[in-house]
Amino acid sequence: MSFIMKFSRTLNSQMKSHPDLYPLFAACVGAGVLAGYTSVYSFVSKADVSVNRWGNPRPCDKIDASKCTQKWATALKSDKDAYIHDTPVEDLRSQVYTAFDAAVPSVAHH
Repeated sequence: MSFIMKFSRTLNSQMKSHPDLYPLFAACVGAGVLAGYTSVYSFVSKADVSVNRWGNPRPCDKIDASKCTQKWATALKSDKDAYIHDTPVEDLRSQVYTAFDAAVPSVAHH
């Protein structure tokens, strides 16, 4: 008998003898279905997710650069050289750091 058949029989007998486990079982099945849906959604609709990393090593190149000029982090030198500083964002960042330094002078963050 295969593992799946043994597992389903054991699960079925446990569920019949312990009906209190129905909500736990339903929650586990729901979480698995939701995780599977989220994975498939990410693979199908998001441009920065790549299943074939050898055929497309830099999926971030497919993203339209006109929509966002800021990147949170990058490890490639070519991306660092092409980084466009957005003046309003940089001004806001410096204001936040200045206000934080005034409120908590003992923390070094930048």
